[in-house]
Amino acid sequence: KQALELDPLSLIINTSLGRIYYCARDYDAAVEQLQKTLEMEPNFAEARFHLGLTYEAMRRYDEAIAELDKSIKLFQDPTYIAWIGRTYAVAGRRDEAMKVLGEMKGMSSKQYVPPYMMAIIYTGLGDRDRAFEWLERVYEERSYFVIWLNVDPMITSQLVSFTHFEEHAADSEQSMSPSGGVDPVHVATFLAARSQTVMKGLPVPEHSRSAASCTSHSFVPTPLPLWQ
Repeated sequence: KQALELDPLSLIINTSLGRIYYCARDYDAAVEQLQKTLEMEPNFAEARFHLGLTYEAMRRYDEAIAELDKSIKLFQDPTYIAWIGRTYAVAGRRDEAMKVLGEMKGMSSKQYVPPYMMAIIYTGLGDRDRAFEWLERVYEERSYFVIWLNVDPMITSQLVSFTHFEEHAADSEQSMSPSGGVDPVHVATFLAARSQTVMKGLPVPEHSRSAASCTSHSFVPTPLPLWQ
């Protein structure tokens, strides 16, 4: 909010505030903020994308798909169809979600597809084993998307419901929230513990260095272990 006071017309600052509301599960505030941003610039892809995610979390699935579709066209990145696939999945439209999953697999033979994008579809479908398989790849690749494990409302709510995670976390008091459920903050730590890869000191994968991948969603210059 302080940044917004300094630069109230900044599209990215306005969008970032909306994204913070989304991650805080304050969906009404997120919608209001993101719609304000789009009033300033209807073709700002980031705002469209996060408005779509917010509608998805609110279970306003048709509106979510419409906004996500607009953002994909504006981003000109076909891999972002993964979020539409996840929305289909959580909306119970399994056949359409599986079709998107097939498209993603086809893309992966021609271009780099972040493993997180596969993971979110499997998570939405409730396929816990494949979801964790792809999420471990997220961690092993030191992907930007690993930071979303603790804040993405859709993926954290689904992951903590998987008994696969609960079985591994049940013997740790730190893994339990005050309400007795699994604390989403420990999802990423769980993945780290299962991985054979030690993140610190590993070279950043080539796809993370390339100019083509240096977008706000795919580039992390100095990733560090989650527990530091």
